[in-house]
Formats: sequence, structure tokens, C-alpha cells
Amino acid sequence: MKTKRLYYTDSNLLAFKSRIAEVREEDNTHITILEKTAFYPTSGGQQNDIGMLNNIEILDVIDGDEILHITSSAVGKVGDIVAGQIDFDRRQKNRHQHSAQHILSQAFFRLYEFVTMSVHLGEKYGNIEFDVKDISSAQLQKAEILANQVIRENRKVEVIITHTDHLSKHNLRKPPMRSGEIRLIDIDDFECTACGGTHVNSTSEILLIKIISTEKIRGRVTVNFLCGEQALNDYRNRFDISTAIAKKLTCSVEDIEAHFDKLIENNKTLKRSITTLQKDLIPSIIDKLANEVELFGDLPVLFAEENRFDKNLINQFSLEIAEKCNGIAVLLYNDKIIISCAKSVEQHAGNLAKKISAMTSLKGGGNKNIAQLGGVTSTDFDLLKTKFAELISEGNNET
Repeated sequence: MKTKRLYYTDSNLLAFKSRIAEVREEDNTHITILEKTAFYPTSGGQQNDIGMLNNIEILDVIDGDEILHITSSAVGKVGDIVAGQIDFDRRQKNRHQHSAQHILSQAFFRLYEFVTMSVHLGEKYGNIEFDVKDISSAQLQKAEILANQVIRENRKVEVIITHTDHLSKHNLRKPPMRSGEIRLIDIDDFECTACGGTHVNSTSEILLIKIISTEKIRGRVTVNFLCGEQALNDYRNRFDISTAIAKKLTCSVEDIEAHFDKLIENNKTLKRSITTLQKDLIPSIIDKLANEVELFGDLPVLFAEENRFDKNLINQFSLEIAEKCNGIAVLLYNDKIIISCAKSVEQHAGNLAKKISAMTSLKGGGNKNIAQLGGVTSTDFDLLKTKFAELISEGNNET
């Protein structure tokens, strides 16, 4: 039997009663098939409804001729009349997203003849994949403006059940993939497309549409968007953040970017100054650390934690101290181990790193003179000193 889909004609329906047609049990879950249902199954890029069936939580709703309602426990037996309750927030989000997607798809088609290739209406945002390699910022903005104009105009959204033989009466954005009875979503004098999803009754219900980003998938551009309450919540969050930042910078929100540009430039200047000062300090720090060198046979080795230098200087420092000691420097710098070998020694920094990597979960590598291993803590470093000492004492790594 085919399950009658109540949401096809009434996307507002949140509560219903139906008779159980079949029950199954698979993989520790229960499957209930009803004669009719208002629960929307995952399909067409839209998420399934959630809610309760006889006060038992719906875990999933699966599409097919028979719509499967998945629960963790039995809902009832065949022939029982059960009550379904759709989660309003989830249904509302899905309706807003799907109608917003139709409007955006049509806006891009009307303005630039971009064809919608696929749609995904996710938990956090919706996205539309178009058959183009690039979309400019100006095109995104113009499509967004048109979409929100349609929302403000409060256009009627109507469900039309018709037959593919009569589609010439409707100005479809793209032809349906199947024949026979067809369900159309018609947005008054703007958009008409075959669709089985849940939709709003009028465009004003969507509140607003905001394009938030684009990305490339399979060589095509995907446009990510927010709408409805999600867009309002996003705006509220961004407003609060920008207001807080402006307060800290003692400027208006409009001037935040200029203030940050200035801070970034000042930061670069300070970093250059610090780097110059640190370079001047290298010789004196090396002289001090040289007194902490240990001898392994006749090979000088320094084990030290060193976090004073900028990341752009630490390699230079490590190499210089290895040369100063005429041996090996093993430094813990933040969460990395840096191994440096003086040119005169027969040890190979990269090979030492590989051997340590093979003995531990640390990853890294390098060349003869310098190598790095990542993901190290101070505790790890203390334990690793013994392993380094053993490898260095062996003196059998490749040169």
C-alpha cells in the first residue's frame, strides 16, 4: 500500500490520527507504517519532521511508497489508531528553508539564468548548487535583494495538484523528472516548480533571506543561505558581537574595520620591532644555554624548553645554538620539538625525528640539519629525553 501524505495538501497540519497498517522490528528499532501521515520523510534535500507518535519520540522518517516511522520502542499493533504530533520548530524551519530556496533559485534564474543542480536544507543553513563556476559578489547581492523583495510583497504560496499533461498552463522554472500526477509549488507570479516538500502559505512568513557564503563543489558554486528565525538569530548574534567590539575599540560599528586595519598594521610594526630585539638577544641566550650542554660520549647535546622567540626566529636560534655547541640542540617550543644538528656532526636531524616518530605518536620530519615533531607537552618532553639520549648514543642513524 501507499501511505497517504497529509502534508502534500496541508503543510500547516501538526496533529493527526491514523491507523497502523504494518509494524516491523529491525536492528533494535521499531518501524511503524501508517495508512496516512503528516510526518515529512527526508527527501528532496529537505530534512524529515520529528515529533511524537502515541507519545513515543520519532527518531527518523524514511521515504518510499510506504513512509517508515522509526522509533526506539513499539508504537502499537496493526489496526490501532495512533496520534501523531509534529514538532513545530523543526517543521517551521523546514518550511521557511524550502520556500526560501525556491525563491533564491528563481531569483538567480531570472537575473542570470543560473540553473539549480542540487539542494541541501541542513540543520544550520540551506545551500543551493548552481551550474556555474563563479558567482560575483554583485550577483549575490542582486539576487538577495530580489528574493527579499518577493518576501516583502507577501506573495501567496499555493500547492497545485495537476497532471504532467497540463503543465503547459504553468510557467515552470524546470520540467519535472517524472510523468503522471504532479505536485507544484506556485509562488504567485514569480516561481513555479514541481516539489514534494512542506512550504509556507505566503512569502512574508519567511521574514528574510541572507546569503552567508559560497563554496565550490564539483567545480560548481554552492550558495549558502539563512532565512526566518535562523537569519534573525544570526543577525542578533552578529549585532551583539559587533556592538561589544565597537565598545572595546571606543568607535562606532561602522568604524570597526578601519580600527582593525590600524591594529593589524600596528601589530606588524611591533612584531618587526620584537623580532629585531630578539635577534639581538640570541647571542647572549646561546652563551647562557651553552653551559647546560650534556656530553654523550664526545657529542655535546642541549635539551631545553624555549618559548621566548617568535616562530620565525626559533629555527635560526636552534641552528645557531647547535653550531655554538658543535653538537645537537633538542628544543621544546610550544607544542613542537625542534632538532638541530651542527654541520660538523655526523648525526642527521631528519632521521632522528623519523626514529622518534616511529617510537611515539608524534608526527614530523626534516632534513640533515633541522627537523620538527608536533603535538608535544612538557611532560612528553621529559619522557622523550631518554629516547633521544639512547638514539644519539647509538650513533647509528644514517648520514
